[in-house]
Amino acid sequence: MAKRLKSRLDRVARAVDEVPIHKDVLDGAFEHFRRTGELPEADRLAKAVINHTLSSARWAHEPLGPGGLLKWADEIAARLETLRSMPDTPGTPPLPPARERLLREAVHPHEIVRMAARACLQVCARVGIDVTARDFLDGEPAAEFGPTGLAMLGFPECLVRPPYVRQARRLIARLEVVRCRIDRSDPDWFDAFGEAILAFRDRGELPDAVQAREVALIDGEQLALTASYLGRGDAELIAAFDAVARARRSERAAATARLCELMRGGRLLAQLA
Repeated sequence: MAKRLKSRLDRVARAVDEVPIHKDVLDGAFEHFRRTGELPEADRLAKAVINHTLSSARWAHEPLGPGGLLKWADEIAARLETLRSMPDTPGTPPLPPARERLLREAVHPHEIVRMAARACLQVCARVGIDVTARDFLDGEPAAEFGPTGLAMLGFPECLVRPPYVRQARRLIARLEVVRCRIDRSDPDWFDAFGEAILAFRDRGELPDAVQAREVALIDGEQLALTASYLGRGDAELIAAFDAVARARRSERAAATARLCELMRGGRLLAQLA
């Protein structure tokens, strides 16, 4: 009985999803997004607004004036300058434009990515920028590593705050070292790192390969500090990451085993759910 009921409910849900969104509803949500940078709470309508924005031929009615987009927020401009100054790597596939990246992040399934992108869009709209225009973020670089929205909000530099100032600064320094060592001429360069990241997040498993291991540890520590920044921090887990980073060679195995034990218990994913 329960299985039949679930099957019927699933069919109803699929049927509802297939019903076209009425043009007036989409137009109203799009106009609200254009004026405020706010997307609908309903995921399906929010995705429809983003798809409509990306496929629209709309251009801004008024130019931004001398200085372009960077005039609207000096703080974000300074943070983007770091990305702009990074040298191009020969053979690196081109990134999608910042506009497309940010808009797609606004309907990303991961809450942190989605929240950051929507916050950026709302800030832009509040200062009079048309976030639906084709030239929105024109000329600005998409974040080479991680979400563009987080980069525009100053991530990971925003994590440098008490009581984890030293730990966050050390983490950012480690991240820069890893970035410099990555050979991005290989289009599949991220595959091994992605597998290591997911294995560590989901099962608390770390690879033997030194670089992939470091990437997984950095990713986990970033997420732990981000959760703390958002008010969901786990002090014991953050301390475990800190212990691994500071451990002497003779102490590192024990510190790592303790951290992996906490990760296997789902402590990190619980903060991000």
